[in-house]
Amino acid sequence: MRQVDAAVIGFGKGGKTLAGALAAAGKTVALVEKSPKMYGGTCINVACIPTKSLVHSAALSAAQGGTFSERAARYATAIDEKDRVTSLLRGKNYRKLADLPNVEVVDGSASFADATHLTVAKPDGTRETIEAAQAFINTGARPFVPPIPGVDGPRVHVSETLLDVRTLPERLVIIGGGVVGVECASIYHCLGCEVTVLEAADHILPFMDREIAQRLTMILKKKGVKVEAKASVQKITGIPGEMTVTYTDKKGAEHTVTAQGVLAAAGRKANLDGLFGPDFSLELDRGAVVGDDMGRTSVPHVYVIGDAKAKNIQLAHVASAQG
Repeated sequence: MRQVDAAVIGFGKGGKTLAGALAAAGKTVALVEKSPKMYGGTCINVACIPTKSLVHSAALSAAQGGTFSERAARYATAIDEKDRVTSLLRGKNYRKLADLPNVEVVDGSASFADATHLTVAKPDGTRETIEAAQAFINTGARPFVPPIPGVDGPRVHVSETLLDVRTLPERLVIIGGGVVGVECASIYHCLGCEVTVLEAADHILPFMDREIAQRLTMILKKKGVKVEAKASVQKITGIPGEMTVTYTDKKGAEHTVTAQGVLAAAGRKANLDGLFGPDFSLELDRGAVVGDDMGRTSVPHVYVIGDAKAKNIQLAHVASAQG
């Protein structure tokens, strides 16, 4: 059994900041991460950094113009560059903590046996117990997939999987006009796709100022992006390359739009799968862990930071500050 002062679950922005601060204070730390591909967290690997890399590449591609085939070839190069950047940063983040003498990066999936004991299922099939005076949950969030018939079909992506697609779709339907949906709409339009955004609320970016959302809607439409607000998606049918999204508009009239790919961008939810053993639980609110201003949960010695925390703003710098 490994004994440490603190166990940090999740190698995201908040977790790595916290682990570094604890180590600097002389504490021994076990930083548990279930996927080596997520060293550094959501921002570096599947969100902020890769999308900004594609924003840059898309702007260059739009300026060059050309046929769709030419843009599709540049898109493959853009994906390569995105992968290079994220791999570089992932490695730097790992080494920054793994090289500290009192931090141990543990690969595996952690589950609470009780407030001070974690069971870690390791990639080789073995299990390890970690005893920690304090435990910190930094498991982040994952895309929420709405219960739409056909949403589990091929070529229906969430943001994380879309960023790994190497073949540029000529037509892309985005279900959800929040921050992720709108950013992807802008990126893939610049890359050469025909993009349709379907938003259930009465305007895109529903949690932001209406005037800003309306102005952005005008800008997107002027560029050629189709934006439909108050659109209720009914089903997704067809086969890859010939997919049909059926939705009703604000008047209840039914419409269809065809595409080679569909992006489900309906928000994100706390990633807590498998975290709680049969004899352990925490107070939750809408599937996220309840914590006070200092991250204290309903169980002593257990804290929560970042996207897994209820009523938290899901941004990397928020998680870092909390860490």
